[in-house]
Amino acid sequence: MSVGQALLEIAYDGPHELVVFPGEENLADLKPGAPALASADAFPGRTFDARVSLIAPTVDASQGTVEVRLAMDDPPAYLLPGMTVSVNITTGRRAGALVLPEEAVQGLGTDRPWVGVPRDGRLEQVGVETGLRAEGFVEVLAGLEPDARVARSPSAGLLRDRVRVLGSGAAGR
Repeated sequence: MSVGQALLEIAYDGPHELVVFPGEENLADLKPGAPALASADAFPGRTFDARVSLIAPTVDASQGTVEVRLAMDDPPAYLLPGMTVSVNITTGRRAGALVLPEEAVQGLGTDRPWVGVPRDGRLEQVGVETGLRAEGFVEVLAGLEPDARVARSPSAGLLRDRVRVLGSGAAGR
């Protein structure tokens, strides 16, 4: 033994939890009890369930993050203290939602989002009301019929241009 060498390491053997630090922009969507699906980065093909047990009452201003703790009822045996994990927290779910790829909805984050809809052979701007957003998709709450065709990535410069509707439901130029 030498000076400064650890004699013993202790691991807490109480309830298991994950600690994550999502950006503060996600704070409004997080709720205690929300279900989550996690995976250890060392075992990416294996997932396990968790749930939000604590949302810290303060934001780390230097990082712009908030501490969130997730409880696990039955953690996998391979999960060890200090492992890096990836976590997806379910913040909302709606059956039968009308969903579009993010690139199809222009003006996200503003009070006037819109999509490009082919009408009478021309691309028209149609205002929409959006809801949940996740993993590159946006829920459309109002402004479109469920069977409406929309341009995949319209731009304001293409509005009123002639378009041709392709078989896949996307508008082409």
